[in-house]
Amino acid sequence: MELHGRIFNGYSRFLGDADAFVGQAIDSPPRILLLIFFSVGLPIVTLALFSGGWLAWRRDRAGLFWLTSALVPILLLIGMSPWVFVVERYALITLPAWLVLAAVAIERLFAWLPRQGAWLGVAVLSLLLAQAAGDHLAYFALNSGNRLDWRAAYAHVAAHKGPDDIVISDRSELAIHYLNDQGTIWDLTYMSAADLDALDRPTWFVVDSHGIWAAPPESKAWLEANGVLQFVWYLRVREQIDLRLYYYEPPN
Repeated sequence: MELHGRIFNGYSRFLGDADAFVGQAIDSPPRILLLIFFSVGLPIVTLALFSGGWLAWRRDRAGLFWLTSALVPILLLIGMSPWVFVVERYALITLPAWLVLAAVAIERLFAWLPRQGAWLGVAVLSLLLAQAAGDHLAYFALNSGNRLDWRAAYAHVAAHKGPDDIVISDRSELAIHYLNDQGTIWDLTYMSAADLDALDRPTWFVVDSHGIWAAPPESKAWLEANGVLQFVWYLRVREQIDLRLYYYEPPN
């Protein structure tokens, strides 16, 4: 891919988008570390660190391998985070190592406990399964796969907008999809505050907290100052992720 891009397009696939990541730090190392641990699951992290430390103390080669696999990528990520765009999902590659180390802890607990104490091992295993089940329930049932409810937002717009109303979004392709490309649809990413000042028809704004950063800062400030907030759809996650619907009525 790199050779094809350079030969036919004169463009580097590897370095062409580097400026979007380098120098674009978004979180501090402690916060990245906490988000990673919360994403893996604190019960799993706690058990895995104890079993990994025990295996390292015993100089168990497999244990050292899994402990290194769990920690080194995370240390590299948080070390890079002050200078590079880094989010906790980049640490997903370490998840198998955390799970293996946690499984070792549970297996040892069952092996060392006397028969009458085996219920403690069952309790620890049940704790991990309950935490994982709760995360899955929130992901699928409450957050629709951690996706904002664009369908509901545009259903409201379609039900209330007039035939001449304008729809503006930071993700205009979704507006085109959900509104069946009916009406005037513009992309906020390419609009300045002067463009918004020139609006002469009722306008609906559908913007999300992740995509809005791509729009000019003055356009976001204009929207918050002049738009009337109609609805907010939140995701139940640690970060603030929401979808906002605004309505603007131009002065007569």
